[in-house]
Amino acid sequence: MTNETRKFYPIGVDAPFLRIAFQLNFDLPLSSELSDWTKELEALKTNLVVHGSNKGKPVVHVALPAYSYIPGRVFSGEETNITFPGARRALAQPLHWLLLQRKNPRHFMICGRKGATERFPFGFSMHDMVRTSKKGWATETLQPLAYPGKDGIFNPVFVKIQLGDEHRAMFIEAKDEDGDIVVSVREVGSLSFLPEHMSKLEADPRRRWDD
Repeated sequence: MTNETRKFYPIGVDAPFLRIAFQLNFDLPLSSELSDWTKELEALKTNLVVHGSNKGKPVVHVALPAYSYIPGRVFSGEETNITFPGARRALAQPLHWLLLQRKNPRHFMICGRKGATERFPFGFSMHDMVRTSKKGWATETLQPLAYPGKDGIFNPVFVKIQLGDEHRAMFIEAKDEDGDIVVSVREVGSLSFLPEHMSKLEADPRRRWDD
């Protein structure tokens, strides 16, 4: 178990190119309790607390340090588990965010979900770096996912990448356990389990994607 305070957590010992964070958002002004708490977090690591605005109203974005982080070798059959504390979720805005941060924008990587309304991959371009912001605040290196989502249950995310000469895929699941948020990452046993709209997309064979 790793207890180092950080904002983003790699999804695996052998997969440092994709990292996960969990973010709460609070309207200003903060209560004295929340103000003291955010100051404590800023003292731990400055990028955990970011002041911004939402539709012209001031807000503060708070990334939660994980309560526990157990990285696994996901491409060797192990699972990564990250537990984020949920103690102050009731005081935050109803919409929380699971953030995916891509460390190497030129690494072939696509994301997707299964469901009636999920018809396209999302998250990152399939071949080249995108230097301009996409719709909303997603970029080529950051993809926010609403938690738990409109249905109240987080729809798991599939991530397909190119490693060496083959495609591999991971499965990211997040759920509530006793009020906390538990994220698990494991490899998909077969690419046939991927959403149909992701299965046919592959890296350009003329380029190397494992750098």
